[in-house]
Amino acid sequence: EVYDVIGCTDASKYGTGGFLMHINGSEFHQEFSHEEQLQSSTWRELKGVLSLLKIHANTLKNRKVKLLTDNQAIQYVTKKGSTKPILQKLALEVFLFCLNHNIDIKVQWISRDFNEEADRLSKLRLADDWGINFRIFIFWTKKKFGPFTLDPLATNYTAKTKKFYSKFWCEGSSGVNGFSFSWDNEIVWCVPPITLLPQVLSKIRNSNCRGILIVPDWRSHYTRVLFFENGTLPHGMKIQLTYRHPRNFFVQSPSGNKVYTNLPFWSDVLVISFGI
Repeated sequence: EVYDVIGCTDASKYGTGGFLMHINGSEFHQEFSHEEQLQSSTWRELKGVLSLLKIHANTLKNRKVKLLTDNQAIQYVTKKGSTKPILQKLALEVFLFCLNHNIDIKVQWISRDFNEEADRLSKLRLADDWGINFRIFIFWTKKKFGPFTLDPLATNYTAKTKKFYSKFWCEGSSGVNGFSFSWDNEIVWCVPPITLLPQVLSKIRNSNCRGILIVPDWRSHYTRVLFFENGTLPHGMKIQLTYRHPRNFFVQSPSGNKVYTNLPFWSDVLVISFGI
């Protein structure tokens, strides 16, 4: 039987991942929330199938699709449903999504040995991923710096704006690698991994944008030398506020990264405006 697209998915305890064969840049990774981590392995695998469909809806629309998974139950559940309400609800969501997008889908089991790449993607742990408490975001929005229009370095669970870019494809992402897209005319809410700070500064300098940049004040980190040129911030940047060892400031990654959520946080945090 001939299919237009063949995809692979897998799920671990902490997340789901997969890709579309012969389509470069289609790899996705999405972490499960704490509630989702408590669900059965079959539920998590089925959630992975739904995530792939949603992420690549434009590619899969009006096409005949085969999805490969190493969970035998998924093949049955997607075809005939489940007597378990929580699985049936998710299976129905898959069915309706395919119906609304005219996707002719067949899910097929394969051995784990032939699903290594999807397995790897599902087990990724983004150690440098962190987010900001929503109340902090609202505060700076109301301070007349917003409404923000772009979160260029985020994930589906840390993004604070409808439009966001991510390291890997995930639900809601507008694209992969925020540096490869234009930031012109955007009001940017930027919360980067500290190692990407040089690239962020370069992007801001070369873009017609304004917004807020939030970074830990790690004085011993090598990026600080690049950030504070001759002891001062780059032109057009201004420290709006320094949070002193803030509590309940950061949002912990669902995968369990607690680097930024120790109470109290052991470093100050800078809120810096640019282009304003």
